[in-house]
Amino acid sequence: MELFSLIESYPLETLLGVLSSLALGYLLRISFSQRQRLNSINQTIISAFTPELNRLTENQDKVIDVMDDTAYRKHEASIRDNLERLPFIQRYRLRKAWERLAYGENKEQGKFLCYEQYADCYSISENKKLRNLAIHRINSILEICA
Repeated sequence: MELFSLIESYPLETLLGVLSSLALGYLLRISFSQRQRLNSINQTIISAFTPELNRLTENQDKVIDVMDDTAYRKHEASIRDNLERLPFIQRYRLRKAWERLAYGENKEQGKFLCYEQYADCYSISENKKLRNLAIHRINSILEICA
């Protein structure tokens, strides 16, 4: 009964102001925690792709030595584990960018299970072209997560 008399003693405008302030604070808190969660997911994906990007840009290793089965499994696990926790548009864009990196122009996605498209057959000019292609495709994934 005491709470009811306390509420009656304040004007309606004050009560509505307090309630709207509480609702706004609650929404801001949810927005902040959602942003932190998304930043954490994006950083996980970025950290999975960064070592290979650094090796491609800083070293002259053969592309197939950098984009090997181990890298594919690590990248695929990162995408698989985090994709469904992202917003719809980012999830769609990231899925498309991942498919371009992993499968390239190959329409039969089950056929290639690794980064075989980055094999250069020991051609220096082909290795440079494939290096630029791999760097571009990894950067497109990182831009989506930035």
